[in-house]
Amino acid sequence: MEHCHMNDRDLLTEIWKAGIKKVHPDYLVPKIWQEIYQKNGGDYGHYLILGGGKAGAAMAAAFTRSASPGATWHGTLNVPNDQLKTSDTIPNLSLHPSRPPGGNFPTHEGIFGSKKQMEQARLAKNGTVGICLLSGGASALMPLPAEGISLEDKWTTTKILQHLGADIGLLNSTRKHLSAIKGGGLGKAWLDSEAARSGSVLTTFAISDVMGDDPSVIASGPTVPDPSTFESTLKKLADIGATNLLPKAVMARLEKGALGKIDETLKVAHPLLKYILLGNNTMALEACSLHAKNLGIETRIFYSPIVGAIQEATRQISTEIKDTAMKIKGPILLIWGGECTVSVKQNSGKGGRNQELAIRIGMSLSKEILNKTTVLCAGTDGEDGPTDVAGGFFDLNIMTRGHQEGVDFESAIQNHSTYHAHDAIGSHLKTGWTGTNVADISMALIRPL
Repeated sequence: MEHCHMNDRDLLTEIWKAGIKKVHPDYLVPKIWQEIYQKNGGDYGHYLILGGGKAGAAMAAAFTRSASPGATWHGTLNVPNDQLKTSDTIPNLSLHPSRPPGGNFPTHEGIFGSKKQMEQARLAKNGTVGICLLSGGASALMPLPAEGISLEDKWTTTKILQHLGADIGLLNSTRKHLSAIKGGGLGKAWLDSEAARSGSVLTTFAISDVMGDDPSVIASGPTVPDPSTFESTLKKLADIGATNLLPKAVMARLEKGALGKIDETLKVAHPLLKYILLGNNTMALEACSLHAKNLGIETRIFYSPIVGAIQEATRQISTEIKDTAMKIKGPILLIWGGECTVSVKQNSGKGGRNQELAIRIGMSLSKEILNKTTVLCAGTDGEDGPTDVAGGFFDLNIMTRGHQEGVDFESAIQNHSTYHAHDAIGSHLKTGWTGTNVADISMALIRPL
């Protein structure tokens, strides 16, 4: 019962870190590398490593450390700028800086790195084996607009669709049909190579931050078939009234595609394009649960993912906390995974969905229940929105201290300025880059009332 000697915030931090460890490339990669390559006669060939994502640098480092001494490699990975320090440990592999810290939007630097990847895929020589490493954030890190489309066109389109309430499916299909690399574009480039003509495979290894782990959604599917079409995308855009608002170049491309005048995204699976899921949110939740059980704490995982508006996520989680708190006889840990959404207005403050969710949950509980409950909401990549923290805690002590310090929690929620609220009372979880990204984890540790 070691947990009896820890405060609940430290205990939740330890459990959260145990979940992160089990979805880190250093844990996931060596096992799969041995299973796939060493059982098939070794890995002494030459590898082209492509892809990107928030976990890209850590994935590449784990793969190259796992390889046999005779293996060689080259390639390009699009990663956040502050991951470049890893490059010293991966000779002959370019970690291309593709977006500044705290951002999650496509850049011209990301375009440059994506063009380089497409060229390297097409020029892969006879006998080269392809590896594509993908993780959360790769879609923004790997932008490559199709011919006639600018980065500004794509960014404007995304903002318009978000304003109209387009779901992630429509956003994703639109991005794919405005891109040269998404929707199987990178896979097509590989299939044009000398390496593919000699029978070499491009295998994609993915760490998923997508609920359901759909390969065509993770990083917008650069190496896998795309089920959407120009025609279906255009119809859905018309249904939400977007077609009269989108940039002219965007509409021109979509309309030509719907008429069959532009090649479709990749539609058929190919034997030389393989796909392996390394890790996902569920694995992290179950690792958290196992660690808590080993400490003698009962656990309950809610496998229905936390998605949609943050108001609904708050209602769902707080209801489950209230229902559980009235029934338990001993401590219990409730665990959720997923990503909710926050509709941020112009001139909003500094914050992130996890910091805000923790406060919203705590404020929705009675003082009696909050007195026995500690909440932690955090992003598994260590980055919650455009901030330097993973997320935040909330309990009755935090609420009381906040009031003493003059923190207006309701105002912080309304203005999405929850970073400063947590900062004023020391209730942040700050980890730095974790090396992985499998969406968010929320936990509530409840003691008997």
